[in-house]
Amino acid sequence: MIIVEGADLVGKTTFCHKLLEFAALRDTYWYRHLSKPPVGASFCSCYVELAMRCAVQDRFHMSEVVYSRVRDEKEASCSPEKYRLVDAHLRTLGAITVIIVTDIDVLKRRYEETARDEMYDLEKILYANELFTEICQEGGSFEGYRMDLDLFFTLDDEIPFPTDAMARTVVDAYCKRQAQLDLIVMESADEGPRY
Repeated sequence: MIIVEGADLVGKTTFCHKLLEFAALRDTYWYRHLSKPPVGASFCSCYVELAMRCAVQDRFHMSEVVYSRVRDEKEASCSPEKYRLVDAHLRTLGAITVIIVTDIDVLKRRYEETARDEMYDLEKILYANELFTEICQEGGSFEGYRMDLDLFFTLDDEIPFPTDAMARTVVDAYCKRQAQLDLIVMESADEGPRY
């Protein structure tokens, strides 16, 4: 599973489709988008059930934590420990998490140019981008959470959209992790149970 995180309008969906264009993923992976789990859904069970190896995921559990802060919700949707349990499950699938952030001017311009209605106003989108940037700068630390973060890309006026080279970096890292996971599974099968 490749998870692409970031604020609205940074180019996540475009990047997800770019990832799917690479031969290594083209025939066996599909695109999925998740805005928010259903009301009343258990954070852990919802995300664990949705986790799978063969998906390029546009938003996942990190967005839920960041956007609950953006929405100024009094209570977080999950505790840091529950968040880590979901991350641990994703690691057993060999998941890669990528964050895309961009500078303020690019986001403002995209917000003004977009013809579609956004779920959040510009102020909230900028705040989400700021929070995702903080996560990147702190190596995954965020207000008591320790988030698995594999790669991040910062876009600006010079490079306003994710590039093929960025996509290749992600696909290569992901394929390497999947190969390592497959090797561990094969070695475990050869050794049999240990108890």
